Amino acid sequence: MWLSLFFLCVFLGVYLKKSYQAEKEALQKEVGYLFINAVKNIEGGLLNRLVFRPDSTDHIIVRHLFDSNDSTQTLDFIGKSSMPLPEGKTRIKIAVSKEKQVSLQETEGMISMIVQMDQDSLSGDSLVRIRPMEASSKIATELRNRFELNLQAAGLPVKYTFTQFRDTGNLQDDKKDIAGSYFDIASGERYEVALSQYRGLVLKKMAPEIILAGLLLLCLGLAFYSMARTIKREKQLLAIKSDFIQNMTHELKTPISTVGVALEALQDFDAIQDSRKREEYLNISKNELNRLSLLVDRVLSVSGIDKALPPAHPERIDLAALVNSIADSFRVQTEKQNITIDVHIKDDPLVLHADRQWVAGIVYNLMDNAIKYGNKDGGRVDVFLTREAGQIGIRVKDNGPGIGREYQSRVFDRFYRIPQGNVHTVKGHGLGLAYVRRVVKEMGGKINLESEAGKGAVFTVSLPS
Repeated sequence: MWLSLFFLCVFLGVYLKKSYQAEKEALQKEVGYLFINAVKNIEGGLLNRLVFRPDSTDHIIVRHLFDSNDSTQTLDFIGKSSMPLPEGKTRIKIAVSKEKQVSLQETEGMISMIVQMDQDSLSGDSLVRIRPMEASSKIATELRNRFELNLQAAGLPVKYTFTQFRDTGNLQDDKKDIAGSYFDIASGERYEVALSQYRGLVLKKMAPEIILAGLLLLCLGLAFYSMARTIKREKQLLAIKSDFIQNMTHELKTPISTVGVALEALQDFDAIQDSRKREEYLNISKNELNRLSLLVDRVLSVSGIDKALPPAHPERIDLAALVNSIADSFRVQTEKQNITIDVHIKDDPLVLHADRQWVAGIVYNLMDNAIKYGNKDGGRVDVFLTREAGQIGIRVKDNGPGIGREYQSRVFDRFYRIPQGNVHTVKGHGLGLAYVRRVVKEMGGKINLESEAGKGAVFTVSLPS
């Protein structure tokens, strides 16, 4: 799964790199066309001024000829009769290869020659000429100004470098950032425009591709993350299920064993003839069977915790009698673990109108939790029953190791147990407190936990009377 995500990242990286290169080349072409357009505008303007001047019929006409036997370009300059040129024309050979391929972003011309011809025409004397360096400087300035105007008209805020140099034929091979080039045949000067600091503009043009690639990567990343979490959660649930079955088997066997021991005592030790012992063993059996019933109800209730609970059957409950009865059901367990259970009744009588099974489940689970996690050496569980402002309170306190603050918000979750490393000294399945919270909420009450590490825990339930 993560390997697939890695290959997707590689694919998107290659795709964005190619898109970047394509956008850069498109920008270079656009800037190059604007530069060539500036060259042609200057060249065309000079020719128009030269041709359409009143005395233009006598002006110089420039004709390009290629010699079939020579890889040079021949320029024929046919001058006006007043010029002291032999036979009215002169021929100049310039070494420009016919086989040279010129792209749409490169061009050649004779702007410097046209400028010189224009100066000759204005001065009336071909001997009066501007210096070559001065002409090249004027051409460079005019090219830059026209190019700037073209960039502004096209809305391209691109930065560039403008270079003018003597072309000796030994050009550098590194031309990757050159957008446009003009070579003046007559003067041998080359004018180039190269892009600089263009990455921001290219990335801006690539914004849709970058956003779509990011969204695709984000969506697939979230999908993979969700899948990984689901797989991890399923593994945890399998482990919890296995642990739950083992712990629930232990929980169910305890009351069954206790009832079996009580019945065996009645049968083998002639306790049936002793009314006091008979009554005691029968009460133990009855309480353990009630405890077994509560365990089954708790499992059934928690298994459908996301569904509605079965309809309640409210009845008049003597809360003190119910709590004492549940405390007696833990007698065998508390005597074995040397734990004392004390029930403190502040207000008597405490009558509660509610479903007996629900209330018994709340008290049983809170007391069971206190016994399990109480102090193993002289443990003590205190149950306080109070009535205040129309609310009946059930407060269960233990003297165990307590619950750290980082775990208190999760102890009411299903199957959650406070981590104890590899030590599992307390049997449980993480359903008791989840059941209590569900039932208390259904009854319209509240449950609260107060605890500090090393100072025991106090669970307080408030139920409407």
